[in-house]
Amino acid sequence: MKKLLILFLLFTSFTIHLLDDYEKEIIQYRQQLNTDYMNPEKSPLDDKLRAKFRQAGGHPFFEIEKSYRVEAKFKKHIDTLTVEIPTSSERMAVFDKYGEATFTLKGKEYTVTIHQSHRSREKEAYKDWLFFMFTDLTNGEETYGGGRYIDLRIPEGEKIIIDFNKSYHPYCAFTYGYSCPVPPRENFMDDRITAGIKLLELK
Repeated sequence: MKKLLILFLLFTSFTIHLLDDYEKEIIQYRQQLNTDYMNPEKSPLDDKLRAKFRQAGGHPFFEIEKSYRVEAKFKKHIDTLTVEIPTSSERMAVFDKYGEATFTLKGKEYTVTIHQSHRSREKEAYKDWLFFMFTDLTNGEETYGGGRYIDLRIPEGEKIIIDFNKSYHPYCAFTYGYSCPVPPRENFMDDRITAGIKLLELK
């Protein structure tokens, strides 16, 4: 198994050299996500699930498609509204409705809410992070039924990049015992967003 993993990593490293900078960025992002899930100090998975995860070869992903990296018009809310968002448990997660992003994807225009987590912004490393949680028509089939997330950073101007190729699943997609925010209705994407992470059944 170790030899196969080493060969896979060598092949992946060689393949990366043949790709453009954007594709390299996405592949490196995915490799880091897989590495974190295999690391017992960072992974949400216990020993048994990590073994299954390793055997599966890590997270499956959709093909990289640059059209899913969109430049959105960003409008920060003048008066930030604090809201409680339901989670997969009885806990309510506290977020600020930080702003709105408007963009066109696959010929459809969307305006979605971008949130900021009260819990995350208290940490120095995440104080400028924003959070986009969404659902789409792949949920429950190719992706987790509870939706997917994308991490963003507070933009300096009126534009923000939303890259669906970097979408990931909440921990609840893989194991029990976590409390994962449920995407709000206004963040439903009325299309199949075939970018980013795909469903991996480990439970």
